[in-house]
Parts: sequence; structure tokens; C-alpha cells
Amino acid sequence: MIARSLLVPIGTFLKTHGIKGELNATLETEGIDLSTLRCILIERDGLMVPFFVASQRRRGSQGVLVILDGIKTQQAAAAFAGKTIYAIGAELPQNDGEDDGYNQGFYLSDLCGYSVTADGIQIGVVDDFDDTTANVLMNVRDSSGVIRSIPVADEFFDQIDPDTRTIQLSLPGGLLEL
Repeated sequence: MIARSLLVPIGTFLKTHGIKGELNATLETEGIDLSTLRCILIERDGLMVPFFVASQRRRGSQGVLVILDGIKTQQAAAAFAGKTIYAIGAELPQNDGEDDGYNQGFYLSDLCGYSVTADGIQIGVVDDFDDTTANVLMNVRDSSGVIRSIPVADEFFDQIDPDTRTIQLSLPGGLLEL
């Protein structure tokens, strides 16, 4: 079974399209080609069930018409109307430099509570993120309660380990003193 924490909602099936099992869907994440994913997941009877995309075609800027393997009639497709479409986060494409808080299956908010080490020195725990500035900042609270703001930039992150809930950074000299 796939853990829900590894899944990312990527769209919604709106309604059926035609009589041969095709579904009209909107995708929240731009640039996703459903056929490149190993599978999509739909919640059915409280369980996340994998489905394979047999075909897809674009419909407008965010719309897509989808046929799922084994779904051949309008009646069978109707059971998917209104359902959220999920994907395994690690299978989703990266954003080519745009930072929307999503990187390799993580939302920034998922990193709250992670211990942060910079250049081998423990500096604190991720408290929150500030996305009100031009550069997103990670607020790290040290053991005395002092909060340090660190820019969220790919070049600073050496490793993010979800198993140990740790982040290892390499920071430019003097950044923590600002």
C-alpha cells in the first residue's frame, strides 16, 4: 500500500465525456503528462487505488480528457466524477527553476519540525516559512528560541532526509549572523 504522505493531489475528474469511458479532468499542476506517471491514484471506499492511464488528450489550458485502463463505458466512468486525482510526489516533474515550495515530493510545510544542520553544526528546527518576500525564507528556531531566516535556495541544500527528519545545509560564510 502507498502511504498517503507520499501522494500529491494533481487534479479532479469533473464528469464523463462521451459514451466510451472518457473523463474530463482539470489539472492543478501545469505541465503534467499523466501518461508519463506509473499510475494515478483515486480514493475508492477509503482506499487509494492505482489506475493506469490508457490515453489522454489536452482540452483547453488546464483540461485533459482521460481514458483509464479497464474503464470502457460512460456508466463505469461516472463513478470517477468529482474524485480527486493523486500522483506519487516523487514521480512529478520538477519546476525548472521556479520555486513553488515543491521539490521531489515535498511541500515546504512538510519540512516544519525537521532538524537543521549547517556545515556540520546543529542550528535548530524548522519553525515556519515566509513566502511574503521575493525569496522564500525558512525560519529556523534554535534551542534558545532565536529564529534565523535562511533563504530557500537549491544550492544551500545538501540533503533532506524524511526518515530522520533532518536537513543538511551548506551556507555562505556570515549568513547566519545576518
